[in-house]
Amino acid sequence: MAYANSTAKWTSEKSSQLKNLILRHVSHGGSVLDACEQFEYETGGLHKKRTNYWRWNVFIKRTCKEEFYRARQTGLKTRIVKLNEQITQKPVNEGLKSYSDGENTTSDRLINSVIEMIEDRKRIEQLYNEQTSNLGDANQSIRSLEDETHQLELRYAEKEQELYETVQRLQDSIKQHQQLSESYELLKSSSSREYQNMQEQVAYMKQEYDRMSTEIEEVRATDAKQIQRLETQLWESLVKNKELTAEINRLNEEKTVLVRSITDFASQMTSMLPEQINAEVQSQAAATSINKAMAIADQNEAANQ
Repeated sequence: MAYANSTAKWTSEKSSQLKNLILRHVSHGGSVLDACEQFEYETGGLHKKRTNYWRWNVFIKRTCKEEFYRARQTGLKTRIVKLNEQITQKPVNEGLKSYSDGENTTSDRLINSVIEMIEDRKRIEQLYNEQTSNLGDANQSIRSLEDETHQLELRYAEKEQELYETVQRLQDSIKQHQQLSESYELLKSSSSREYQNMQEQVAYMKQEYDRMSTEIEEVRATDAKQIQRLETQLWESLVKNKELTAEINRLNEEKTVLVRSITDFASQMTSMLPEQINAEVQSQAAATSINKAMAIADQNEAANQ
C-alpha cells in the first residue's frame, strides 16, 4: 500500500489512542474511517486518515478483536435505537405541528393529518425494514471484509517474513561478496608480490646466466689455446719420439754389428794365444761386450725418456 508510508513515528501511546478512539466511535454507531479522520484532526494532520486506517487493520485490530466485536454490536444496537426513536417521534411531532398551526381545525383537516401520519409511519416502517436489511447485508459484508482482511493480514505477514528472509539472504550475500572481495584483493596483492619476486629472480638468473656464459666463452677460448698448444707439443713430441726411435734402431743395428765385430776379433785373438790366456781373454771380451751392451741400453733408455 502506497499510503502506508509516513514520516511520523508510531509509538505504543499513539497506537493505544487510535484504538480507544476507534472502539468509542464504533460503540456509538460510528465508523472506523470516521474515527481515523477524527484522529487525524486530533494529531494536527501528523497521522493521515489512510495511514491511521492501515495502521488499524494491519497492527492494532489483531490485538483487540473481542473488544472490537463488542463495540460493533453495541454500535449496531445504538443505531437501531436511534432509528426507532426517529420512527416514533416524527409522526407525533408532525401531528402536533399541524395541530398547533391553528389554520384549520375542521375534521377534514384532522383526518388528512391522520392519514398523512399513517402513510408517513408506513414509509418509516418500510425505511426501517430496508435499513435493517441493509444492516444485515452490511454485517455480512463486514464479516466478509474481515475474512478478507484476515487473509490479507496473513498474506502480509507471509510477505513480511519472505521480505525478512530475502533481506537476510541479501545481507549474507553482501557479506560473502565483501569477504570474496577482500580475499581477491589479498590474493591480487600477494600475486603481485610473487610476480615481482619472480621477476627479480628471473633478472638475477639472467645476469648469472650472462656472467656464466661470458666465463664459459673465456674458458673455451683459453682451453682452445691450451688444447692447440698441447696438440702442438704432442705433435712435436711424436715427431721427436719418432726421430729418437729411428736413432735407437740405428744404434741397435750399430751395436749388433759392433758386437759381432768384437766377437770375431776376440775369436781370432784367442786362437793365436795359449789355452789359459785364451780363456781369460774370452772372459774379458765377454765382460767388455756385456758392459758395452749395458751402456748402450742405458743410453737408449735415457733417449726414450
